[in-house]
Amino acid sequence: AEEILRRMIDMHRQHEGGGGGGGDTRPNFIAYSAVINAWSRSGHKDGPQKAKSLLDEMLQSYQQEQNEELKPNRYCFNAVINAWSKSSLDGSALRAEEVLEQMKSLYENGVIDEKPDII
Repeated sequence: AEEILRRMIDMHRQHEGGGGGGGDTRPNFIAYSAVINAWSRSGHKDGPQKAKSLLDEMLQSYQQEQNEELKPNRYCFNAVINAWSKSSLDGSALRAEEVLEQMKSLYENGVIDEKPDII
């Protein structure tokens, strides 16, 4: 799933750079959230970190481009929190809490529209 997302990003960049052939391949929050959710449910030991990295990438792209189609929603954050909460890696509970605090801060600063909910 992540490989397809990466291809979409590459094709979009080529299209923006005048390379043609990219069409409308810009990934939106649905594409990102599907891959975040896939990593979060994968059970892979790197799943939580992969999901968090994608969330950070999505958030950075949203903030740079101000593209509403890239704005993370509570499902993206909840998937990452869920991945960390199920992880047996050292410090995973703290990382889940950090994601929750990040979401809370982003909401309070008006960057995202949804505040944390009960998971």
